[in-house]
Amino acid sequence: ALKSAIEREILGLSPEGAKIWQQKVEAEFGMWASKKQNCDAIGVNNFEGLQQLALKAWLMSGDVFALFKRYEPNVLNPYSLRIHLIEADRISTPMKYGSTTTPSPRFAEGENPENKNRIYDGVEIDGHGQIVAFYIRNTHPGERTLEKTEWTRVKAYGEKTGLPNILQVMESERPDQYRGVTYLAQVIEPLLQLRRYTESELMAALVQSFFTAWITTKTDSSDIP
Repeated sequence: ALKSAIEREILGLSPEGAKIWQQKVEAEFGMWASKKQNCDAIGVNNFEGLQQLALKAWLMSGDVFALFKRYEPNVLNPYSLRIHLIEADRISTPMKYGSTTTPSPRFAEGENPENKNRIYDGVEIDGHGQIVAFYIRNTHPGERTLEKTEWTRVKAYGEKTGLPNILQVMESERPDQYRGVTYLAQVIEPLLQLRRYTESELMAALVQSFFTAWITTKTDSSDIP
């Protein structure tokens, strides 16, 4: 929740003026953040729900992306800003830019032929190694759909304002790291083996529970029973 606290001395505001300004800002922010149709691009969560969802997606997938969109203001919501959370799997390198030497079907590494920038798992960087754009696919990997998979290039910052167009929520573990690593990475293999072991034990117990019987008869085996 927003708790506004401005540097009133630097701005030259009196304590009373700063308090009034902070109360007004908190009220306006609350009007935007409290309603899901005002802040969420898909109208599912309010701002608190978006924060919770972003945290959960970051821990599970390694990173999550918040795309800033602009909708038409209306009487109930005078603000145009909407936040669209993008799952990590939808940030990937377009197949047409993918490297032919990469064995992975996702084509994690590639190059933008227009500016020769390298692309690492959907993150485009310039010659200085700075992130300049992200590539968002309209479908999830492995999704069964009749919709054609396409990628949209989103610049990291606006050309006119310099403000970010998209935020990447992640925790870097190594230098020159452009994508996050899930917190479950260290336990994925043990969990897989544990699942296989559990399924095998259940199947063995199920087989042992079967009741087997034989029916014997003294009649001629060639006759119709």
